[in-house]
Amino acid sequence: MNDNDIPTTTGDYQCPISTSEVYLSDLILYPNPVTDGFTIETQERGVLEIYSVTGQKVGNTQITNNKQSIDVSNLQSGIYFAKINGRIIKFAKQ
Repeated sequence: MNDNDIPTTTGDYQCPISTSEVYLSDLILYPNPVTDGFTIETQERGVLEIYSVTGQKVGNTQITNNKQSIDVSNLQSGIYFAKINGRIIKFAKQ
């Protein structure tokens, strides 16, 4: 396998197009796409905010552990952004 086999975006992170996990440095969200919930692994502490593609805040939860489950069963199918301490990661809800 060479570098051309894994499409990535630019920046300090790598995001393969087809994967069940999304990595952003030390912020990991899985599975992706999401059905009822996802797990977030991070050293960050603070409030995780969830936004729709229109920028509407649709949820938030306090992150207190290195590995935490987040329930998003109330969200409609679509693309969302999870934000913690200014760091943003995209996920799809099925």
